[in-house]
Amino acid sequence: MRQAETGTVREMAEFVVSLSDQHIPPKKLLATLTTSGDEVFAHLLNGDDRGLSLLLVTSDSLHTELILRYLGLEHTIDQVVVAKLPQQVGSAALLGMRLREAGVDIHHSYISLSKPGVLCAVFKTNDNQRAVMIGVN
Repeated sequence: MRQAETGTVREMAEFVVSLSDQHIPPKKLLATLTTSGDEVFAHLLNGDDRGLSLLLVTSDSLHTELILRYLGLEHTIDQVVVAKLPQQVGSAALLGMRLREAGVDIHHSYISLSKPGVLCAVFKTNDNQRAVMIGVN
């Protein structure tokens, strides 16, 4: 999904990068990815009882995977639904409500500005295919 237009909804890879025992700060990792050609659509710094992690969705999951391995960063990959929405108050919340009303469980969600005026909403759900269909209609 390179340079996707506002209004697109797709299933994409979300990297969960463990930063607890790592040697690279999140800002430097994001800079490394973008200078190597990846567009970062969404990211979230997340902390829990297991430590600090960076949730990350990029334009080229294979390239991102190679960079993370090269840097020696521990990570896992989940499949998530990513919606590029206009930067309007409530646009991500409305999509989340539509998903819930259709019976799609949302395990986690977050929003991130991918570029000026474009909001990326990320949803980890129990049924990504259904969520994409609901998001597109």
